[in-house]
Amino acid sequence: MKNKCFYNRFLSLVLIGWIFSGVCYSKGADLIGKWQWKNEISGELILNSNNTYSLLSHWNGISVWESGQFSVTNNLIHFVIEDYEPKEYGIPPKKLIWPKESSLIYRFISKDHIEFKNNTFGTRWDAYRDR
Repeated sequence: MKNKCFYNRFLSLVLIGWIFSGVCYSKGADLIGKWQWKNEISGELILNSNNTYSLLSHWNGISVWESGQFSVTNNLIHFVIEDYEPKEYGIPPKKLIWPKESSLIYRFISKDHIEFKNNTFGTRWDAYRDR
């Protein structure tokens, strides 16, 4: 009887943890909107409710743009890049090779303030929701 009681409590805790892990960590809906930042690199990230996105960045007179699909797991936004610009650079023009996927770690500071982190480049920046 003791083992059955322990098993039921354990199973209940596992189920509650499983249910709440989705609620606590699946912040995809909270991320929807237009996020902007201005520092050495300025830009905007638009996350749409249909899991599409567009990203526009400006640095030293150069602008880059990409769009595609995104998904959210825990505190990670994963991007599948479907289109990008520019496709060429330099004189004479050379084909620009763009990654197929990328990811950002995020942390909410407040409802409209988020910290992004790119582990590939070792960069962090704050972004603010444009309402």
